[in-house]
Amino acid sequence: MRIYTLALILLGVIVNAQTLLDESFEGPEFPAGWEIISTNDDPEYNWTFFSDYGDMEIYESNTNPQDEWLLTPFIDLSDYSEMYFTFSPWMYVPVAAQANDTFNFTVNVSTDGGNSWTKIWEEDEVMPYFLGNMFYNRTITKSLNEFCGPGMDNVRLGFHYTGNGGANGLSFVALLDVKVSMDCPRTSFSKITAAKVKWFPIENESFTGTFEIAYGPHNFEIPDGTLVTGLTGSSYTFPQPMTESFDILIRTNCGGSDVTDWERLYVNFAFLDVKENSSLNEISVYPNPTKDMLYFSQPLIEISVYDLSGKLIKIQKTLSEKLNVNDLTKGTYILSGVDKSGNRINQKFVKQ
Repeated sequence: MRIYTLALILLGVIVNAQTLLDESFEGPEFPAGWEIISTNDDPEYNWTFFSDYGDMEIYESNTNPQDEWLLTPFIDLSDYSEMYFTFSPWMYVPVAAQANDTFNFTVNVSTDGGNSWTKIWEEDEVMPYFLGNMFYNRTITKSLNEFCGPGMDNVRLGFHYTGNGGANGLSFVALLDVKVSMDCPRTSFSKITAAKVKWFPIENESFTGTFEIAYGPHNFEIPDGTLVTGLTGSSYTFPQPMTESFDILIRTNCGGSDVTDWERLYVNFAFLDVKENSSLNEISVYPNPTKDMLYFSQPLIEISVYDLSGKLIKIQKTLSEKLNVNDLTKGTYILSGVDKSGNRINQKFVKQ
């Protein structure tokens, strides 16, 4: 077992009296106070810090079992009666593997310095909410109330990734933001259909805020689009079903000017009704990694390229058996396209 540790210095992560941890992984160095505990001998399948992307990532091994931990700094919750924990995961799991994925990603809390852990979230909770192969641009908020109060001065959060070396070997998890705070809690959309949207509820009994959503054409800006305020549930039905791709935003309103930033999600309309059949497995993308050109074993149309934050980078609408990616910067991307029969392929590739 290998353990990588940095000094547990909370300077730089304590923002104010109500925000105890706020990490977006955007600095040039591995963040202070965080810790990686790894059991896999191959560094490629450990938690890895990517300063260029602003995240922590881990890829599934298709050969060796994984039991990998990413731990936050220690947090003192002894003077609080309530606290929110917010995090933004980005996951890629091939559609064919989602019913029986070969890895497990959980979030856990320890109140004794890491000797024992209580699970508060796992990826199975959001597997039904993938758009195609991807779960991205989402924010999840959990309550830490049960871990607050006298004696809770040694609390730690642990992101635990386990894999059995299954045949999938394509899945990965990225962690973009982590926050422990009493600020107005953020949420994001869970399930989206052409007729209705749902968002993750705020799991805290003391929460009394409302939600606001806005939707319209891709890249629209408020006050354009449609704005809906004062929502108290966790879903909204469109007056008329959507018929094309769109942007949708959500924020939490905790009263007056106490509102969160808008969370924006681009909804590719084709993802709302992804066709699944054996032909998806017959389409290959190569070479991967590539320096300039990607080739497809079958012609694709409506080809889109996304970065790991879900941002649309490139579009090619004409039917083609190749795509020039020479203009992309080095990194990992997701290619999405449709074959002549209407079947959609989503494939991760690396630009060298």
